[in-house]
Amino acid sequence: MSHNVHDRFGMIDTFMPMNLIYDAEFRVVHAGPTFQKVFGGRDPSGMWVQDVLTLRDDGRFPDYVPGQLPTNALIYVRLNAGSETQLKGMAVKIPNSPFSMVNLSFGISLVDVVTEFRLTASDFAQTDLAIDLHIFIGNLMGQRQRSRRALIQRQGAENATATVQGPPQVDRCGSGGVQHFPGRLQCSVTGVQAHGQGHPIGGGRPDQWGAPY
Repeated sequence: MSHNVHDRFGMIDTFMPMNLIYDAEFRVVHAGPTFQKVFGGRDPSGMWVQDVLTLRDDGRFPDYVPGQLPTNALIYVRLNAGSETQLKGMAVKIPNSPFSMVNLSFGISLVDVVTEFRLTASDFAQTDLAIDLHIFIGNLMGQRQRSRRALIQRQGAENATATVQGPPQVDRCGSGGVQHFPGRLQCSVTGVQAHGQGHPIGGGRPDQWGAPY
């Protein structure tokens, strides 16, 4: 394909980098730079449209002729190269020329395609909402990752605190009363508190003393 044809569609590439232009025989004459990037890094010029795209048959085009693309209607297609990415778009005839053009977008496949093909803002028209959507999704995913890390750190701190304190103390004071403190046992019997080794002092029945601690 001559450089003149590609130069002729240079302005279209700026505004619609996912364009595919074909002649009356449905042979591709030009593809936008982003289209080429997701088409396995190849320029499909010279290929038949049916070898580049596969139209999803959803029953809306009963008069559809294989190898062609319906015009002036929303269509869903699959790339026949790369990762077989699902796309949506619309095809129209270019006035006063033998060519037609289909402009495509990634739709809900945007995040996967951007990651797989490492697309950047320069691969989209500067007015394309996809740029803002990708930035928004990136920020949202970043916030989720930060929240997840904070939650893991908090759970780790709580687990560490529980390990240091150990299990709760067993009530060895009988019915005389008990207060639980990490690392020690404090019994209160008849108003007198005993700490450390031995039995409670200051009265009480022996059956309330329990085993030595």
